[in-house]
Amino acid sequence: MFQSIVVAVDGSDPSTRAVSIAAELAKLMNAKLGLVYVVDNNHMAIPEEMRRLGEAEHIISPTSPLPLNAADAPSNLLRSISENSAATQRNLYKLAEYIVKRTKRNAIEAGAEDIETSVEVGNPADKIVAYAKSNNADLIVMGRRGLSQIKSLLLGSTSHKVSLHAECNCLTVN
Repeated sequence: MFQSIVVAVDGSDPSTRAVSIAAELAKLMNAKLGLVYVVDNNHMAIPEEMRRLGEAEHIISPTSPLPLNAADAPSNLLRSISENSAATQRNLYKLAEYIVKRTKRNAIEAGAEDIETSVEVGNPADKIVAYAKSNNADLIVMGRRGLSQIKSLLLGSTSHKVSLHAECNCLTVN
């Protein structure tokens, strides 16, 4: 029934359960298993509606690349923020690679054989849907709630967005 199954992983407990279920399905159906972790490159961004409100109330500058008007901040402070942001992104990518490697090992132990892994950078829902499409996935499996629980309460969960936009079946796991 399924020939290509994609699992969105993030290291959370629901994600781990999703991998177990997907690996079992892949084993039973001799399906290819794709494990994808998306490093959210927009984790510091302000939602569009909140940004507009902040601009209207003059607490956010419409021209500043930073969320707050910091045009008069010392240049060494802005440079430090930029350098730390780049280091944080590199470390998040390394963490993602570690989680994907560990997850692949768990999927192999569960009996899956044909496994591909990927670490993507961008909007998680968009990247998961694109990865599934590029891999001709018949099924996307993901945890209902991952590591972005607080953000999802305000903006909607990644699993909900994926299920709305995916061109294949979706299975969410508690």
